[in-house]
Amino acid sequence: MSDSCKAGGGGIGIFLIIFPALGYFVYDGIDGAFAMAILWIAYGAIALTALIPFIGIGLQYWLSMEIALPVIISFTGIEPTWLTTSMLGVSIFEGGILYVVSTLAVSMKIKEWIDERKVRDHQPSWK
Repeated sequence: MSDSCKAGGGGIGIFLIIFPALGYFVYDGIDGAFAMAILWIAYGAIALTALIPFIGIGLQYWLSMEIALPVIISFTGIEPTWLTTSMLGVSIFEGGILYVVSTLAVSMKIKEWIDERKVRDHQPSWK
């Protein structure tokens, strides 16, 4: 298994083969395959916004639905189907994993900072 598959963003590699292959059959040709490849790359780039703690997953969903999908539909001429919906679902799932990890990390750091402040504020001063 390559390092990119272990790092969490590895789904973009395998799905960059699967989704265009399905797009070839769903959209009857190579144009559909290219459209699905472009859409998956866009979804992969947008998934990085899920790393933003507390709001990342919502931002990812909004960017995917309101910007990426309409732009790519108008650019390539495809119609939304079960395939584009499936791609969004997989992208949101991957983004959800990134979101949970980043939000937990930041939450633990905030808790640690608060605990340090409580201990420091309650120490007696010997002046």
